[in-house]
Amino acid sequence: MSDLALKKTQNGRYDLDYSRGDLVLTDTLENAVLLSIVCWSRDTSIRDAASLLPDIGGWWGNSLEDVEIGSQLWKLFKNKLSEPTAVNAVSEAKKALKWMIDDGVAKDVIVEAVIDGFILLMKISVIRPDSKKEEFRWQINWEASI
Repeated sequence: MSDLALKKTQNGRYDLDYSRGDLVLTDTLENAVLLSIVCWSRDTSIRDAASLLPDIGGWWGNSLEDVEIGSQLWKLFKNKLSEPTAVNAVSEAKKALKWMIDDGVAKDVIVEAVIDGFILLMKISVIRPDSKKEEFRWQINWEASI
């Protein structure tokens, strides 16, 4: 099954990829990993005393499904980038990608993070059920995220 390909633009955002005026399709898991990591899931811990307010934050696409897609990496941005923060970022990324294992899209997901100055470098390896591996890398500029 193919998805519409997303491409990182010059300003660091993602948009649909085009080639000669046509949308580009992809069979990789890059879109699934990208949306799982960079879309923010709701923070269900923030509610008023009477619990009258809805969940705070979240990706708009989650309102269309019963399954919550996204991560809570955004909660870590208030912290200084340090080894404990990197460990928490790995944990949040694994939580966000767990659905891939639960749904049988992946046999395993491996997340690694390394700090380089103010940049958190993340490497995500998805092991498909046929044991083929896809690797994805992202850089998060921690200073710009605060």
